Amino acid sequence: MSDLHSVEEIHTLEPGGIALGISFSPDEALIAAGGGDTITLWDADSGREINKFVAHATWIYSVPFSPDGTRIASCGDDKVIRLWDARSGKKIATFTGHSQRVMSVAFSPDGSRLASASHDTTVKLWDVRSCQQATTLRGHTREISSITFSPYGSRIASGSNDRSIKLWDANSGTEIQTFTGHGHVITCVAFSPDGQQLAVACDDRTIHLWPAKPDHEVTTLTGHTNTVRRVTFSLDGKRIYSDAANEKFVWDAASGNRLENIDWDPPSEQKQVSPDGRWFVTRELNHVLLVDGEYRNTPDEKAYRAAKARFDPTWHQEQATAAITAKNWFAATFHVGFRKTNPTGQAALLALPPYSE
Repeated sequence: MSDLHSVEEIHTLEPGGIALGISFSPDEALIAAGGGDTITLWDADSGREINKFVAHATWIYSVPFSPDGTRIASCGDDKVIRLWDARSGKKIATFTGHSQRVMSVAFSPDGSRLASASHDTTVKLWDVRSCQQATTLRGHTREISSITFSPYGSRIASGSNDRSIKLWDANSGTEIQTFTGHGHVITCVAFSPDGQQLAVACDDRTIHLWPAKPDHEVTTLTGHTNTVRRVTFSLDGKRIYSDAANEKFVWDAASGNRLENIDWDPPSEQKQVSPDGRWFVTRELNHVLLVDGEYRNTPDEKAYRAAKARFDPTWHQEQATAAITAKNWFAATFHVGFRKTNPTGQAALLALPPYSE
C-alpha cells in the first residue's frame, strides 16, 4: 500500500445519521452503513445511493456483509439481529434471544453462521440457513463489545468489559482459553489473517498482540493518547491499523513498532478497509467518506492538479474546434458544455466553426 498520508476523498456519502457501523461488500462494489435506525447502500465507484431502509427501532451498531456479498447482517439497541438481501433491502430473517443491546455481529467465513455479542454478557451463534439459534456461549461477566471469527471459522474471539478476551470453539461452543492480565476494558478484537495472533484494543490506549500459543510472549503497542476503538490487520498480516479518535496509527505486526512514515490521520472516527487494502470507508459525524488510499498528494502533484483545474476558455475553445474537425461530437459537446458552465460567469458560447455530418 502506498503512503497513507496520500489519500484523496472520492465521495461523501450521507447515511442519514451518525454511522456507527460501516462495511464494504467482498467484491468492493457496495458500501453499507448503519446511520441511526437506517441502513444505506451505495455504489462504491460512483457514490450513488442504491437503497435505504429502516432496519431497527433505534441505533444500529454493526452491518457486515456475508462472505458472498449477497446478504447483510445488522444489530442494534433493540436487542435483535436481522438478515437482509444486500441488493433489494428485503428482510430475510430476524433473530431474537438477547435481553440487552447487541453491539457486534459477525459472519463465519463460509457464511453459514452468525455470531453476536451483547451487553447481556453472552455470545450467541445462529444458523443462517435455518434462521435458528444454535447455541449460547456463557463465561463473560460483563458487557461484550466485540466478536470475530478466526480466518478458518474454527474459533471465535470475544472481548468484554470484564477485561478479558475469550476464545471459543465455534463448533461446540466450549471455551478454549481466556486472556487476562492487561486489566482494562476491551474495545475491539481482530485475528491476524493466519489466525496465529489476536490484536486486542483496550480503553487504556494500548493494543495487545496475543499469540495463539500460550507459551509465547504478549506484545504491547503503545503510543495512542486516546482509547483505541478499532484495530485490524493488513491482508498479508504484516501491518496493524488502529484508530483512536483522531489518531490513526500503523504498526509492524512482527516487531510491534509504530511505522512513523505511513501514519494516516484523516478527520474520521471509524474506517473500514476494502478487501484489496486500497480503499477506506471512514466516518466523520453524519457523513461517510470513501477514500482512495493509493492517491498521492505530493506537492508537485497538488500543483499539477490545481493548474489542470483552472478554467482556461482559450484551451477549451481549441479542444472543441479540434474535436469538431475530427467529428468527435462527444468531446466537442464536453468542451462546449464545460465552457457554458464555467465558474467565472464569462460568455456562455464559444466561437466554433460550422460543421455538417
